[in-house]
Amino acid sequence: NTYLHTGLPPGPIANPGLKAIDAALQPAQTDFLYYVSDPQGHNHYAKTSDEFAQLLKKYGLQ
Repeated sequence: NTYLHTGLPPGPIANPGLKAIDAALQPAQTDFLYYVSDPQGHNHYAKTSDEFAQLLKKYGLQ
């Protein structure tokens, strides 16, 4: 428990799942550079910084 003991814990903090490892090794081919998660937890993707800024504004995240 890192709230009670200083320093890093003796074991791993987290472990990625197989899907996360596979996605990192073989990423999808896409033109999207940005994403925004809306308040309901849905992801929305943008190709440009202008589109990204519009998404931030649309979902009240700016």
